[in-house]
Amino acid sequence: MKHDALDATETLTRFARRGLWLALLLILSLGVYALLTNVFPQSRAAHYGGWLMSLLPITIVFAIVWLRSSLRGENAHAANAVMHAVLHDELRQISLHKAYRAAFFGMLLCQPILGFALAWMPLPAAPQIMATVTVLVGASVFLLTFLLCDRA
Repeated sequence: MKHDALDATETLTRFARRGLWLALLLILSLGVYALLTNVFPQSRAAHYGGWLMSLLPITIVFAIVWLRSSLRGENAHAANAVMHAVLHDELRQISLHKAYRAAFFGMLLCQPILGFALAWMPLPAAPQIMATVTVLVGASVFLLTFLLCDRA
């Protein structure tokens, strides 16, 4: 019985981590596309980026199917006792707080750097670029810090 519980816990932990890696890839791809369209709105790179973004919904569906198939019959609903234990683990909560802190300071550090950089650059969409980079840095730093601090 204990061996089955460990297998279920390990499966659900891997499921949660894979979901976070997929979320990081999604945030990075959307952020890069937003930067391309704001910095180089009429370029060929923005045009091809828009074409690749049209494939994003299909990619998300395939990623979700792959992620769900990794469960191997386990229930990933938050009401499940094993999943509740995985999500509310003490070390996971500590990693979550570290990630919040790192993302907050990353976004704070990003503001003066972007302010000085964009003040000297003749870009028509400087506030949009600043907002895009801030969100991209915050979300990326949060997910990366959480994935690196959380136990594997």
